[in-house]
Amino acid sequence: TTVADVFDRIHRLLHGIDGRKAGEGRELQRARLTGLFNDCDKDRSGFLDGDEIKVFLRKVGLVNCSSTLLQEFVDAVDINQDGQISFQELSTVLTSFQRQKLFTSFQSSSEVSY
Repeated sequence: TTVADVFDRIHRLLHGIDGRKAGEGRELQRARLTGLFNDCDKDRSGFLDGDEIKVFLRKVGLVNCSSTLLQEFVDAVDINQDGQISFQELSTVLTSFQRQKLFTSFQSSSEVSY
């Protein structure tokens, strides 16, 4: 499992297995992410740290997350490198990941093979 796999799991969880359903907007997806984040933020600090990050990863389907993957996830999401993850950091990184994934998919589908 890689950090990209973790981001894919989060995306599927927020959008459902078949992706965004007709009529669902970004507001609904953001509300789902906010609910997931808040559910894991047990001390209501506005940040996920330590065990809260482990809970978050379990909720997205990583029951036995290795310490290496945990650290890679924190390194990828913790933009200001303070050892904790804010909602803004998580949202920003997920959005960036999805844009990159779409761009890569578009590039692959538009390449012409001879």
